[in-house]
Amino acid sequence: MDRDLMVGKLDRGLYTQQKVEILTALRKLGEKLTADDEAFLSANAGAILSQFEKVSTDLGSGDKVLALASFEVEKTKK
Repeated sequence: MDRDLMVGKLDRGLYTQQKVEILTALRKLGEKLTADDEAFLSANAGAILSQFEKVSTDLGSGDKVLALASFEVEKTKK
């Protein structure tokens, strides 16, 4: 994603949304995030994170959350 942003294949807004969703899913699955990733989440979470956490809570399973994040990433590639 970082590379796609740098070469102009990915819009900044979409990059931010996707990165927040992926980092949130990883955190919910118990992964330890780097200090940079935590800072990114703190700076960009807002409404994106609120919506994503609501959906992930409704789904319940960590596998489903990761599947949702993966689906969203794949959907934006098309």
